[in-house]
Amino acid sequence: MTALLEGIPTTARRTKQQLAVTLKKQMDERNVTISDLARQLDTGRTSIRRLLDPENTSITLQTIAKAAGALGLEITLHARQLTGRELTTLARRMVNAPTKEEADMLEDQIVAGFYGKPINATHSKNQHP
Repeated sequence: MTALLEGIPTTARRTKQQLAVTLKKQMDERNVTISDLARQLDTGRTSIRRLLDPENTSITLQTIAKAAGALGLEITLHARQLTGRELTTLARRMVNAPTKEEADMLEDQIVAGFYGKPINATHSKNQHP
C-alpha cells in the first residue's frame, strides 16, 4: 500500500479507484485528452492527472463533479449504515492498529457506522457512552 493511501478507509480508496477508471473510460470514448479536459475545466494537466490517478484520494467533490459534468456524467453519493460484518472488520482493525491515531479514526468509523452518525460533540475520547 502506498503512503498516500495509509489511513484512508478501504471504501474511499475503492470509490476513488472506480471513479478514476470511469472518468478515463469516458474520456477515451469521447476522445478527450488530459489537455482537453484541463482547458475545459480551466485547470492544469497536473490536476487532471491527480483526478485520474486511482491512488490519489485528495480530490474535492467539487473537482469530481466538474470533471464528471464536463464528460456528461452525474455523480451521486450513497450513505448507509455499516453491516455487522463491516463493523466487526473495523473493530479488528482498531484492536490491531499500529498507532493511537489510526485506532481513534477507526473508533470514529465504528461509532458512526453503528449509530448512523458521528460521536456527539460533547463526547470525550476518554469517556465511553
